[in-house]
Amino acid sequence: MTWHNIAAMQESQGQPMTLSELIAAVGDDNVKFQNLDVDLVAADLKGGHGTITFATDPKQVQERALRAFVDKPTTDLALVVWIPKDKLPEDFKQYLLDHPEQSGK
Repeated sequence: MTWHNIAAMQESQGQPMTLSELIAAVGDDNVKFQNLDVDLVAADLKGGHGTITFATDPKQVQERALRAFVDKPTTDLALVVWIPKDKLPEDFKQYLLDHPEQSGK
């Protein structure tokens, strides 16, 4: 499903739950996040479609590659969340300043 399809589905059907509700249901201890600003490998825009390539945990890549051949679902769901940096809480902004390897600079 492409970004445009997901956006259209959300507009017509409504989201099943908010991101906060989803994380609360799964539990903070079971959610990991990855800063794509830091792990960005390439970004490409052609014909109105954007493609972002990023580095990630090799175990996740291996699982997806192997399961594609045996047609089984993966154990983790990967979601991309875009957050305006100017809306981040001050303590998170400070964390990024204190940890430049996580800041995407």
